[in-house]
Amino acid sequence: MNLLEYIDWLESSGGDRMDSEARSALAEARRILPMASAVQIVWKNYRTTAGRAYFHNNTICLSRPLLTTPARVQDTVIHEYAHLWVNERYGQRALPHGKEWKFAMRKLGAKPEVTHDYECERNQTQPRHAYACEKCGGLIYRVKPLMRGRRYLHVGCGGRLSHVDQMDRRRLPLSGS
Repeated sequence: MNLLEYIDWLESSGGDRMDSEARSALAEARRILPMASAVQIVWKNYRTTAGRAYFHNNTICLSRPLLTTPARVQDTVIHEYAHLWVNERYGQRALPHGKEWKFAMRKLGAKPEVTHDYECERNQTQPRHAYACEKCGGLIYRVKPLMRGRRYLHVGCGGRLSHVDQMDRRRLPLSGS
């Protein structure tokens, strides 16, 4: 969903519909697996995370840009509620997606899936380190630097790789070998 679609969605009271769907899913989850403390729902503008459960204040945060259908809202509320329920019941000793969480998900009538497959805009990682092969001139770009004090060889020709400093990098092509 691009920014204009998102604004149209908010203005057409889609936010209210999704909030109502979230509260309905929460009420059903609380009926099946009751909790002693109240649970809050807060909407955020997460770009890649569908939802998060915060144990310290029993809050479920949901992503307006990603949760665009009632099914997505329901699945995410159930997923995050299961985390809160497990934390209240078992404390910190339970793993985030361990057997207790899987039990809660099944009890709530959902598949115990850890991640979503919704379309989202991910950050693009930019390579910050360039290495040149001394033998063939091939270029290799990396996000993390190679360890100092070691010798690295180019897989293509066996030549030694050397780090290209910032001044020389401006003259290099953007794609490497």
